[in-house]
Amino acid sequence: MNSERDLTVIANSGTDSTNMSGGDRFFIEYAKVWSKSNKVTILACRELAEICDRENLECRIVYLSRITVQKFGLYCAYFFRIVKSLFVRPKLADDELIFSSSDFLPDVLPAFLYKATQSKRKWFAALHLLAQNPFARETAFNARSVFYFWSQRIAILMMKWCADKICVVNKSDAGVLSNKYRIPMSKIMMIRPGVTIPPVVESSTIQYDGCFVGRFHKQKGIPELLQIWKEVCRTKKDAKLAIIGRGEQVWQDLIKNFIKNNQLDENIVMLGFQDGLEKIKVMQMSRVFLFPSNYESFGIVGLEALACGIPVVSFDLDVFKEIFGDVFTMVRTGDIEAFANKVIALLDDNELLARKKSSGLAFAQLYDWSHGANEVLAEFISKDQ
Repeated sequence: MNSERDLTVIANSGTDSTNMSGGDRFFIEYAKVWSKSNKVTILACRELAEICDRENLECRIVYLSRITVQKFGLYCAYFFRIVKSLFVRPKLADDELIFSSSDFLPDVLPAFLYKATQSKRKWFAALHLLAQNPFARETAFNARSVFYFWSQRIAILMMKWCADKICVVNKSDAGVLSNKYRIPMSKIMMIRPGVTIPPVVESSTIQYDGCFVGRFHKQKGIPELLQIWKEVCRTKKDAKLAIIGRGEQVWQDLIKNFIKNNQLDENIVMLGFQDGLEKIKVMQMSRVFLFPSNYESFGIVGLEALACGIPVVSFDLDVFKEIFGDVFTMVRTGDIEAFANKVIALLDDNELLARKKSSGLAFAQLYDWSHGANEVLAEFISKDQ
């Protein structure tokens, strides 16, 4: 690991240069670590290239595609990115280390082709979230969910055939890959996220009783979030919730209409997309973090909340039980009233709030981006020997 190696990250599935998913944060933070001792190239679509520039990555950025989702739409953009990768790809060294940053086909197909045409190359494939059945209750049934579900199955088959390692973030996903897709456990690697611990602001600066950060989507529990805060406000008339995030117009309209129809204009503040210090500042100025997702693979934003010194209330997802245990305050999935009552209990009990804050900060200290990135790099090198 002391000798410099050529390492290529494929990040060709971005959809919005003003937003950042957990998977985007993964490859960006890993690339920051890898670039300290290796020559890192990022093959990126225009959206993710712009994010990399904004993050000041000390990596070589090569445009794999300039076709944007904003201009052409998701399906056309992905189609042209996939077709282009079949015929036009930057040349890589025969012993290149390749990391595909997501399970989306514009990332997986180029990596698959690079590996299939030169077996000496090492390909590690990131799979951050197993797609839910589009007919499941917690999934928004639409063309996009169906497309994602079936395209991921194709991507997993490519990973099974050619990838040296499939990188997942929880034991449940590893089990599904092993049992359902018959992928050997030796080919599956657990990777860990990280978090930067910011200085905690003093309680006198608190402006929000609650905070939510996430994409506006059914998976993230947007309908539940609104109902939960409505219940909180029945008891605490002046309670204020900060919502950070964005999504499709239908979701933005749903939130705005809910606020208007329930006279919650003074109780819910929509702050749009924020990242970096802006997001951290809002989280630190909040007392409780609401995390009502219906399914997750890890929950990096929850870890960020703990690092900001705010307790997290969530549904009792198996992945949260596995990773966070009693550090999160959990209620039965879908129980709006119980969720609201837990939030109220924390807001009413400063001693309880302080205990949860302390345990959350201690837990967050266990996670560091450098540790996870170096584990993957060490495995890359060991596979290369």
